[in-house]
Amino acid sequence: VFDANERFVFSSGLLNATYQCAVAGAKIINMALAGRDFKENERRGFELLSQQGIIMVASAGNFGPTALPKYPASYDNVISVVATDEQRFSADFSEANRFVDVCALGVNILSAGPFDSYEELSGTSQSSAFVSGVLGLLWSFKPGATADEIRNALFQGCVDLG
Repeated sequence: VFDANERFVFSSGLLNATYQCAVAGAKIINMALAGRDFKENERRGFELLSQQGIIMVASAGNFGPTALPKYPASYDNVISVVATDEQRFSADFSEANRFVDVCALGVNILSAGPFDSYEELSGTSQSSAFVSGVLGLLWSFKPGATADEIRNALFQGCVDLG
């Protein structure tokens, strides 16, 4: 979904990538990206994936609490994830809007870097990876569960931070 200069390309590229994940058997698709525009074709595409029992997770964006909603995180069938710090406070860069579903640690996360190195990164992309991992863990304990049951288990296990 990115070009050679690491710029986001077209929504058709994002949908194609998610469809390829579905064809390959993915049950959870993590999208560590955020765009500013609602696109009806994306909304319909994510709705179709959801109807097929696939859970989509996306980072809500890193433009601060007053920023406009970002997509794909703000589509109805996508779990929107924001970032918190170790004290469970909202990260200052994290977005806050009515589409947010859950939060997860996203500040100073030890991450893989270039050339076999590690670096600390912060962002809702780190947070969405944690949420996708929890969903996978939940599904590993209940492999016969539906996507809705796994989503509900995630939400029921969350602590409301306000």
